[in-house]
Amino acid sequence: MGVQQSLANVIQSLEPDLPMVNVRTMEQVVSQALAADRFHTVLFGVFAAVALILAVVGIYGVTSFVVAQRTQEIGVRMALGAPRARVLRDVLREGMTAALVGTILGAAGVPFTGGR
Repeated sequence: MGVQQSLANVIQSLEPDLPMVNVRTMEQVVSQALAADRFHTVLFGVFAAVALILAVVGIYGVTSFVVAQRTQEIGVRMALGAPRARVLRDVLREGMTAALVGTILGAAGVPFTGGR
């Protein structure tokens, strides 16, 4: 604040009738101008993180449900000699196929949401 006070004193000595109101540095002006943009960026980032977490939990839930439904089938396949890696690959492929189809359908629906 010392530089601002010194500057104000010099200006007042040169031009005493000049009003000195709201004296701020350019850094303060820019910071205040960008405050709303910064807030919106953080807010949208938080919403994006929450959406990502919900998507991951949803994919986990669907995969867990599919595995629970197919537990007997998986047990029979392994009892008949199917390699563990093959069973795991089949379960993951089915889960990722469902996730890919959901992603494609969701992306296709974006133009109809009315957003920008």
